[in-house]
Amino acid sequence: MLALTLELIDSLLLLALGQGNALSAASDLPAALDILARLIAGIQKSGKRGGIRKNLYRIILIASRIIDRSNDLELTLASTVLLTRLCEDRMLEMSRSDVSLVLNAVAFLAAKHNPLNSSSKADSYLNIDDFFDAICRLLTAILSHRREPLVDSIPSFVGVLRGLMHCFRQDLGGIKASSATDSTSMFIKTPYSCFAKSRLKNPVAAAESLGRIFEKMGQKSSASASVQSASTGQASLQSATAATVRPFSKHAGFLVSEYVSIQASMSPLPAPVKSALIRGVYALLDLSGDFGRQAVLAGLDALQGMGSAAKLVFKELVADWDRHSFGRKAKD
Repeated sequence: MLALTLELIDSLLLLALGQGNALSAASDLPAALDILARLIAGIQKSGKRGGIRKNLYRIILIASRIIDRSNDLELTLASTVLLTRLCEDRMLEMSRSDVSLVLNAVAFLAAKHNPLNSSSKADSYLNIDDFFDAICRLLTAILSHRREPLVDSIPSFVGVLRGLMHCFRQDLGGIKASSATDSTSMFIKTPYSCFAKSRLKNPVAAAESLGRIFEKMGQKSSASASVQSASTGQASLQSATAATVRPFSKHAGFLVSEYVSIQASMSPLPAPVKSALIRGVYALLDLSGDFGRQAVLAGLDALQGMGSAAKLVFKELVADWDRHSFGRKAKD
């Protein structure tokens, strides 16, 4: 049944392709995707995951193609939720290539230049905030349950997070610039323009979700925590924790640098969004370590025209982080 449903969806994908290689909203694809999701949920409840494992690559590929080519909010959201369900299933084995393919699906969003719209005739209760939350849930599921196979794809994972930070900028379309030869407005594009054209209605809640991912990067994977705590002593448990956290510490500085460059630009984060995100940024500074923080400071010289401003922002950030860390330790 699962294989037949996948065959059906493959056929519908071919039929739904319209001009510009984009998926037409007027197709039976949403219903077929819903059937696929229900089948997978039923197989997971039965405990027999052989069929899912056998077709996992194909399932991820289908969801990726929908996310890549569809501008329909419900359809793209359903595909993202399907990937999250797979990543959250602790009993389902996923390889490093599987996790890489899932992250590649999220990265496709950066290439979307049109807003995501609802195809429902009735007013949909879904909006772009729901989609942002779904992406954060997917990234959290990968970080929580697929941390070990994620190791090879950490740069891609961090790249997605760097792009998502731009979704909160005060000018989401980019920094407006004037053209000397053309009176038409020019914009420097920012990542994830689908969020730029459909503004988040509750950016503070979205920033809190993103900040929790930053904090989770420095925590041990929940998938192996229970097993390790039951079978190893405290010393080996700490060693295992360090082994799953250390790879992320090498990349945390890139996120800090991205945050600093945004705050030093002409289009910084609004104050409420900054307040919601700041705990996550502090967690990244913790994770970076002394060497990582020094590397961030040294790398700010490469920001064209913003080096001095970025360094000032970074030093103020570190000073605030020091006060935050001191206050936290005093409470402990």
